[in-house]
Amino acid sequence: LHYFNMGCCTTIKHELFHASMFDLSDPDTSSDGNKFMDVEETFAPRPHLFFVGAKFAMAIWLFASLVVSILQNEPYFGFWFAYLSSWGLVVTVLYAICSFISAALLAYHPPQQQKRKELTGKVGMLLKITWALFAVAFPAELCITLLFWVLIFDGSFNYSTFMLHGISWVIIGIEGILISRVSLRMKQFVFIEFFSVCYLVWSVLHSVLNVGNPWYTNKGENDPIYGFVDWTNDTGSAVGLAVGLLFVGVPIAFLLCRAISRALPLRYRVEGVCEAFNDEESLEMPQRGS
Repeated sequence: LHYFNMGCCTTIKHELFHASMFDLSDPDTSSDGNKFMDVEETFAPRPHLFFVGAKFAMAIWLFASLVVSILQNEPYFGFWFAYLSSWGLVVTVLYAICSFISAALLAYHPPQQQKRKELTGKVGMLLKITWALFAVAFPAELCITLLFWVLIFDGSFNYSTFMLHGISWVIIGIEGILISRVSLRMKQFVFIEFFSVCYLVWSVLHSVLNVGNPWYTNKGENDPIYGFVDWTNDTGSAVGLAVGLLFVGVPIAFLLCRAISRALPLRYRVEGVCEAFNDEESLEMPQRGS
């Protein structure tokens, strides 16, 4: 336990003070050096056909769920985009699509295996975008799920009730952690915090501009998006909830998701072998074509 705690503290210190936002290195507690992420085995594990196909299936499932959720908002389709759960699902779908494309590109054209600290090139930029989207979607979906079941759920059930408030978080966890083994970095907290601030600003603008909520009986009379966040009639409670989420709830959710993302062995490159696996023969990496 002491060794684990030391390793955890060393990794957090490394991420906060020595590593960049998308650094590929982690401190090696068994030596004075660093271990480096195996980019291909992290984002596009083998067998490629199976896992790329799984990523494609998950992306299609999530996108189809987004469409179904919008259609269930009839006749107020546009107001679907006002909800926090909708924002979360949009980011989750974008992550799933980017993750599939990244895996397909890496499987088709594997990178040269070397100890790099940074992602470079066009594919590297795509991987950074994918990583950033995961850093938003995974903790955001957790917060959305907890908020819904604690504060919003009214006893009615449909497909979107479960899909947008629990199942999508499980799917992205399977895709991003079980399959891809993407680990969250401490500095990536700024992404989920920025997402949270953006939605907070939108909810305030919604109230100030008197957009209204068509699902309420007195349509257009400055009805809030969510009854428990009423900036006009219960400003104190709305401010208290917003501050609590921004400075307590979201950070805790991010730290929990970061811990989950590091629960399984990460895939590092050590002497040409990915140490998350044992079968060295199956890990001979294809070389970049001429």
